[in-house]
Amino acid sequence: MTVKKLIINQDNTDRRIDNYLLSLYKNVPKSKIYNIIRKGEVRVNSKRIKPSYKLKIDDLVRIPPYLDGPSAQNKKISSDLIEKHTTKIIYEDTNYIVTNKK
Repeated sequence: MTVKKLIINQDNTDRRIDNYLLSLYKNVPKSKIYNIIRKGEVRVNSKRIKPSYKLKIDDLVRIPPYLDGPSAQNKKISSDLIEKHTTKIIYEDTNYIVTNKK
């Protein structure tokens, strides 16, 4: 996993860095975006920035590698876990599913 670097184009000029990152990484919580900006893991032109920083054309934005990792949608659920929970289903129809929590 390597650091991702993005160059800001004309379309994203004058956008706040926090809003830009939120639009890029929809699966990452807003609190996580603010956290990595405050820690200095996101940098613009090799400098630490605040969440309110306005992007300029040709800015070089450094993104930590773990933001590009697999999203929750790509994770595989083991067949054992599926089997374990399907055996607990007591009733199921198109609107409801009743399970035994014990």
